[in-house]
Amino acid sequence: MAGIIAGQSGMLRSPRLFLLLVLANLLFFAWGQHYFGDAETGREPQRLARQLSPEKLRIVAIAAPTAAPPAPTAQPGP
Repeated sequence: MAGIIAGQSGMLRSPRLFLLLVLANLLFFAWGQHYFGDAETGREPQRLARQLSPEKLRIVAIAAPTAAPPAPTAQPGP
C-alpha cells in the first residue's frame, strides 16, 4: 500500500510540471507578441536609427523576363 501512495505522489508532480511549462510558454508568447505593452518602439529601433539615407531607397517592380536570344549556329565556311 505504501508503494501505491508513493507512486501517486510522483504522478501528481508530472501534471503540475506540465501545467507550469504550458503557463511559462504562454507568458513567453504573450511577451514576444507585446501583449504587455512596449509595442510602440518597434522590433529593432536601433537599426532604424542607424539607417543611412532611407530616402534613397526605391521599390521597383520586377519586370517580366524576356526571351533569351537564339544560340548562334555554326555556318559552313567557303
